[in-house]
Amino acid sequence: MGIGGVGMAGLAYILHRFGWTVSGCDSQENSNIRWLEELGVAVSIGHSATHAESFDPATDIVIYTPAVSEESEELLAFKQLGVAIYRRGRVLAELSKHRKLVAVCGSHGKTTTATYLAALLQAANYPSLAWCIGGSSRTLPHPAGGAPEAQDSLIVTEADESDGTLAEYSPFVTVITNVDLDHIDHFESEAAFANVFTKAVVATQGFVFYNADAARASKIVAECDCSAKVLSYGAEKPADFALKLVDYSSVSPRGEIITANSSACFTLENMPGKHNLYNAAAAIAAASALGVSLNDAATHLSNVASLPARRFEHFEHCTKLFKIISDYAHHPEEIKALISAAKLVPAKRIVAVFQPHRYSRTKNFIKEFPEAFIGCDEVIIPPVYSASEPLICGGTNASLYASFRKAKEADPATTPEPIFAATLESVLTYLRFTLRKDDLLLLVGAGDIIKLLPELQHLQPIEGELVQLGSYGTKGYVVKLTENIDEFVKAEGPKRVVGHGTNLFVSGTGYEGTILRLPKEYSFIKAISETQLEVGAATPSATVLNYCKEHGLSGLEYMSGIPGNVGGWLAMNAGTRQGAICDVVKSVTVLDPATGAQEELSVEMLAAGYHCCPGLVDKIVLSCVIELCKSTPDAISAEIASAKAKRFDFSGLRTEGSVFRNPPDAIAGKLSDEAGCKGMRIGAVRVIEQHGNIIATESGATASDVAALIQCVREKVYDTHQILLDQEIVMLG
Repeated sequence: MGIGGVGMAGLAYILHRFGWTVSGCDSQENSNIRWLEELGVAVSIGHSATHAESFDPATDIVIYTPAVSEESEELLAFKQLGVAIYRRGRVLAELSKHRKLVAVCGSHGKTTTATYLAALLQAANYPSLAWCIGGSSRTLPHPAGGAPEAQDSLIVTEADESDGTLAEYSPFVTVITNVDLDHIDHFESEAAFANVFTKAVVATQGFVFYNADAARASKIVAECDCSAKVLSYGAEKPADFALKLVDYSSVSPRGEIITANSSACFTLENMPGKHNLYNAAAAIAAASALGVSLNDAATHLSNVASLPARRFEHFEHCTKLFKIISDYAHHPEEIKALISAAKLVPAKRIVAVFQPHRYSRTKNFIKEFPEAFIGCDEVIIPPVYSASEPLICGGTNASLYASFRKAKEADPATTPEPIFAATLESVLTYLRFTLRKDDLLLLVGAGDIIKLLPELQHLQPIEGELVQLGSYGTKGYVVKLTENIDEFVKAEGPKRVVGHGTNLFVSGTGYEGTILRLPKEYSFIKAISETQLEVGAATPSATVLNYCKEHGLSGLEYMSGIPGNVGGWLAMNAGTRQGAICDVVKSVTVLDPATGAQEELSVEMLAAGYHCCPGLVDKIVLSCVIELCKSTPDAISAEIASAKAKRFDFSGLRTEGSVFRNPPDAIAGKLSDEAGCKGMRIGAVRVIEQHGNIIATESGATASDVAALIQCVREKVYDTHQILLDQEIVMLG
């Protein structure tokens, strides 16, 4: 299950070569699946409980990736059938017990180090070589290869610590690149995490190589009682394989390995970064234990080494407008190494799109991520790639954005500008508006962020307008803001009509459409009869109420204090518990933006409901006819005063009113209050202390601040009450 993943595909290859009949499934096709099918492995696209129907518990087993939920119907069907079920790492560890194994492990760099080692051994014509690595490269185009079935084979393996199965390996050679705390979703403590490395060292039969400059790795090895020969590599502290950093500030860094008896130089062509020199040193040291001379190992590495896919992988825009680098980095230390290398690439700006990986990791390292991106100009933060992990409040992209914003306030000079992205797709919108010639774009993360690449390579930048819309006073990009209805009708792409824009704002990633602000000619009030008025959609609400008071027309007093223009009132059927605008509407004149034709809609055709008016969706409201009752100015003034007294006083606040609709049998503000949301703040935006459903902005507020805080409130309410609030304020984009 999940056979298309690099780790699972490699294991499928090994099982196939060992003689098993292998089949698999995954959610979508990819190059790994096509490769396996060419080898004769049967693959189904899609997960289904029916896959269990052909299995025999006496002879068959199921292997699944951690990306598959434990509660998936398919996995539950296998469990009910009684089929033996294993995680990938467990099976690979068991198979490798019957072969000579090189286990490359560590929090960072293990894929690259294993790739370097397997490539140089292949170049050295090492006998009976095989590999199973969580990545492919130019030199090793598939995640597994060679002849693992041979009795005397040597298998170079990337040994995964994330689920603890590293502790089940019995390697001939173990390489530990570093041991930075990670995978807290699986390990209950730092000690438990370190213990899997300890067990791997103790189980090693031949050689252990560790990074002497990695404090935790050094400590683990020093405290182990193992029979293997222990050797170190490193540049800063004394090491058996001393690494001299000849040049690590160029795109093609150079290093030298020095031992007690010899030395050898190597170059990593187009593989920048000090971390890659360390990875190369580990590979050369391990190769020497397998009988390859130091000089040959360094020479072969220089000639054939290449980075695995998604490790500083270069792409170019189709017109060479900007450069793209995709990288799998998802831990703060990995990101620091990535940014350090990225700064060696000539560019006017460095813009990063960072897709966090797992809620637990995001929450655990939420304070470290902003510092890791120092050197970037902007960081766009789309939703977390959960990898089947359930949502954790405080571990989402909204919480991470808040951490970036706080760091930006403390250190505005070096902290990059964060941009909150509600969806992965909205990232493309923002980049169309903002990416320019000679920018360097980084796609960072271990999730599915790579699916943006095809569109990014052919992305056509658009010239937009940075506009301020809505009462929050925030700005966002739109294609065009116009007051010309004919121009609006002729415009292509998404369209939106706004009046005063009291209850909307443009998202921080922008709105890839045209906005019509009704011209002043649609701000009018005409008396049709003694009690009927025709009112233009651009007429301010206060103007309507004042007119009614002066002319003794009753029926809208309960609308007092609700801001906006009449068109906005109609679009959302604005109102209070005493009534809504559509209660007094007789008809509405609209214009179809697709054809430019006008139409008169009866109130029944509006299908108005609680804070919604479906009949006006995708229409341009021009005016409406309302039916009121005769009264006196004094009586109307008294009713208006009474209505205002029942409503929250927004004076002195820059706000757009209630953020969320009241769910059935509950009050949004009360739910927010009980969840502890009052006083929550991101940047210059806060939930006011007086009301849990009101967000107010201050000077310097951004649209990303608003969107992220709204999301944080939704998450806290859901975490507390298991109620997902429906947003009433409109975010364009």
